[in-house]
Amino acid sequence: MLPLRPTTLYSIVQALGDAVVVIDEKGVAVFWNRAAERMFGYTHDECLGQPISPIIPSRMKAVYTEILRRFCTQQRVPFDGRPIETMACHRDGREIPVQLSITPWRQGKDRLLIGMYRDISKRRYYQKDARAARERFLLLAEQAQDVITFANCQGQLEYLSPAIEKVLGYQSEELLGKTVASIYHPDDLSQLDVIAEQVARGEDVTHFTCRVRHKAGHYVWIENTVKIVRNAKGEVVQVIDIGRDVTERKRLEQAIMQTEKLAMAGQLAAGIAHEIRNPMTVIKGFAQLMRPTIDDAHSRYMDMILGELERVDKVLSELLLLAKPQAVAMVPTVVAPLVEEVIALISPQAHLNNVMIFTDYLAFDALVFGEPNQLKQVFINVLLNAIEAMPEGGRTFITLREQDDCVVVEIGDEGKGISQARLTKLGEPFYTTKEKGTGLGLMVCRKIMELHQGSLEIVSQIGHGTTVQVILPLHHVGEIGAPMSTKNDGWVTLRDMTNVVMGG
Repeated sequence: MLPLRPTTLYSIVQALGDAVVVIDEKGVAVFWNRAAERMFGYTHDECLGQPISPIIPSRMKAVYTEILRRFCTQQRVPFDGRPIETMACHRDGREIPVQLSITPWRQGKDRLLIGMYRDISKRRYYQKDARAARERFLLLAEQAQDVITFANCQGQLEYLSPAIEKVLGYQSEELLGKTVASIYHPDDLSQLDVIAEQVARGEDVTHFTCRVRHKAGHYVWIENTVKIVRNAKGEVVQVIDIGRDVTERKRLEQAIMQTEKLAMAGQLAAGIAHEIRNPMTVIKGFAQLMRPTIDDAHSRYMDMILGELERVDKVLSELLLLAKPQAVAMVPTVVAPLVEEVIALISPQAHLNNVMIFTDYLAFDALVFGEPNQLKQVFINVLLNAIEAMPEGGRTFITLREQDDCVVVEIGDEGKGISQARLTKLGEPFYTTKEKGTGLGLMVCRKIMELHQGSLEIVSQIGHGTTVQVILPLHHVGEIGAPMSTKNDGWVTLRDMTNVVMGG
């Protein structure tokens, strides 16, 4: 290969996009290419044989002088061959951010310095713009109510917005470096695998919902939107997840589903009551008439028939309570006597099942505003469930207390308990944990509690029994009450009450 001619090298240097400035030991320009003319505003003829100090910012003169001194004393030139970022001056006085490389060069006896300048104004602008964008993003992320996380391709968390503490109870530092799978509900991990496959294919994922473990141990429903970040080669380098707490929305959805089930149960109840009650009355009446005429050998069969008819009649009565609108009068009522009446009524069955009932009245005079018979029905159902939960006998504890402006009647048993999976379904129509149950009793109780603006809380653990809390608003002496009115759909609420009545 033939060596390049000087004229060819000259042409190449003139064609470069970077400014090339060559100076001697005194700092006098001996070469100035076209790119230097464009960058600094001085022509080759103007600069040739002149010091290049006009393109050096005044605050950097001392550094420039030191470089020349070292060069003249044959010491190593600072930044020799290593690019640095600095500033240079244009003819009009403005400063230009440049990347500068300095290389010593010997030509015969002459010792020269070659400086190559690259304008990095655009790069600086984009860096500044990127920093500003990042600062704006961090400001938004820190103020956002949603949780924003960055994870790498391995699923390790690299950034978590401050909202993580409010939503999940963690400090950001506690989860950095961990994988998202470590805080997901086990049942949702299969869904996470599907999402990971989509991310690996470079696909964004929108609106998938999963359960994430709170620091306190419970799970929070999070709705996620996943966005992919790629590098210049198109490779996935980061995954951004925006998560919103939708636990309350899930609860409302479940409440709506429960309401729809209750509405369906009411319609079904009305149909059953209409179609079955009348023929059942006839069957029961004739069975009672036939009972004295049957011999002793077959009398026990008739007793079984009548017993089962009674049970069917009880089920129909519960169904009618769901379906039939009822106008009831709400009055101030002391809770303790109601509980005592229920205990007196249930005691014989408790003795038959070898169950002892213990009471603790911490608020004996606690007053609520309600319908006494319906409240007694709630206490009867809950207490009967507690007794039936202990077929081999045991103890039932009843506590009456005031808490947070409410009256709480707590009924606990020593039965085998209920699993969490089954606990969430209690109160649904026709769902029961008892062999001969219908699941309507607890549903009726919940309806009565809704009517009284109260609630029914059930806590249970396998092997440690079940505790039911009947929670009712405390009624203060002097408060005004009113009788119930009934809506067309049969559902009664305290907001419907008119015609003021004073109780007591």
